[in-house]
Amino acid sequence: MLQSDNWVRLIGKVAQRPTQSTIHKERECYTTVLHMKRLSGVIDSAIIIASKEKMLKDDVREGHKVSITGKIQTYSKYGVDGKRHVTVYVWADEIQRVDDVTEDVDIVRLTGVLKSAPVVRYAKFSGKNVTDFILRVGTRPENYSFIPCVAWNNVAVTLSRSGQMETIRLKGRLQSRDYLKVSEKGEEEKVAYEVSIIGLIW
Repeated sequence: MLQSDNWVRLIGKVAQRPTQSTIHKERECYTTVLHMKRLSGVIDSAIIIASKEKMLKDDVREGHKVSITGKIQTYSKYGVDGKRHVTVYVWADEIQRVDDVTEDVDIVRLTGVLKSAPVVRYAKFSGKNVTDFILRVGTRPENYSFIPCVAWNNVAVTLSRSGQMETIRLKGRLQSRDYLKVSEKGEEEKVAYEVSIIGLIW
């Protein structure tokens, strides 16, 4: 069942000590990183931001197991290099300590508008069809989030039948991947955050 147009539930382990966030400057917020383990053993990370009250109410610390319910948001700004940099994060509406829970959870539900029509390509490294696209989520321009998404195989082919500015409803999980950014200064390790789509909600 679709919970809202932008709904996330995560259960994982806090990977770093919460620190004050610089994104929501109009209010005092804290940020941390959550690690969620897939069934395959691969660990995804997610940037978590919450109000000071929610982040600190249960004395959330590195190593604690927590449950988070919230929404995916994006924040963009121009860096000193003159390029626009986008941060993908989870705004936590609720945070709870769940030290007795053993399995991690990573569930995303999104309703949004396609910024452009998804195009399927063949990924030689995996031998699978893949498409990546941006989903605009939000009800007003001032609170739009532009969420990067990726889909594989049959899901990718189905999405490719959708057109630009079409509204779609999706389910998936939040994932992270490491990559090397090559610039004049050399190679730099970076992390990309995106929603891996596992299906459409009709």
